[in-house]
Amino acid sequence: MRSVLNLLILFVLASGLTRSAVGADPFNQDPGPDGIVSIEAENFDKNTPQGDHLWEFNTTPTGFSADGFMRSVPASGSINDSDYVTNAPRLDTKSTS
Repeated sequence: MRSVLNLLILFVLASGLTRSAVGADPFNQDPGPDGIVSIEAENFDKNTPQGDHLWEFNTTPTGFSADGFMRSVPASGSINDSDYVTNAPRLDTKSTS
């Protein structure tokens, strides 16, 4: 289960994903030599649920770095290890280079 959750988190981050900035301007890539784009997951543009699974904004437990964090719910123990694009909930974020 942990590896599936790690893959989902990686998918979310790799897809340029991030809550309250819905419809905001795209994030811009740093013009420096490393070209870093750092995005908090709760700053997403679109939250797409799949079935009864979705990403939910939370503020507990504490210890996060921004206003809160995103949690994939429900934590039912189900494993979805194929066709993530159509079977997993996702957060989309706009970014430019």
